[in-house]
Amino acid sequence: MARLPRSYSTRYFPNLDPLAGTIAALGTYAAGYFARGAGAPICGHFGDRIGRRLLTELRVLQGFAIGGKQSGAIVLGAPCGLANSRDNL
Repeated sequence: MARLPRSYSTRYFPNLDPLAGTIAALGTYAAGYFARGAGAPICGHFGDRIGRRLLTELRVLQGFAIGGKQSGAIVLGAPCGLANSRDNL
């Protein structure tokens, strides 16, 4: 786990110096955790208002949509990979 922010900083923030890139990579993780905390009361409110069963059905539909999108993305992205890692799908 300690190498992950450094690898993200060089890959996604190459124009920043290593320290700033690491801080930016860790900030990306922090934004996800803050969004979860902010989304919980909102989703809880709608769950109490329209029912948890309806929210569960929406999550199932979202799962189907992601599954269909992911398979198409793999097919489109596979030729773009490095030649020595294309067989790892």
